[in-house]
Amino acid sequence: MATNLNTLIDLLYSNTTTFLNNTLFNVSKNETGYEVEVLLAGVEKENIKIEYESSVLKISCDRVMSEKEYIHQGFGKKNHSLAIELGGIDFENSEGEFKDGILYLKLPKTTINSILKLK
Repeated sequence: MATNLNTLIDLLYSNTTTFLNNTLFNVSKNETGYEVEVLLAGVEKENIKIEYESSVLKISCDRVMSEKEYIHQGFGKKNHSLAIELGGIDFENSEGEFKDGILYLKLPKTTINSILKLK
């Protein structure tokens, strides 16, 4: 039993993606880069933080406490944190939009075929 549990843990953490709080997301790849979609229902745009460092895209947000007294609250009740390893992103030229509770990111790949001229 312990071996199966260790195997499951290894499979979960050997992936290049780490997600906390069951954050739902999609990542697609094409010739020019990546597109990332993250479901952040109930989150304010101002509370979303996006960073890219050492080939890891980090997306996090803190929820704002509501004054409402809920009978049931299925979304907007938790903080989100997501880390995705995506090498070779030109983060300075990336684009993002937050619309209808979904964060959309277009992340172009860096151009490696640059020519260095020596003086």
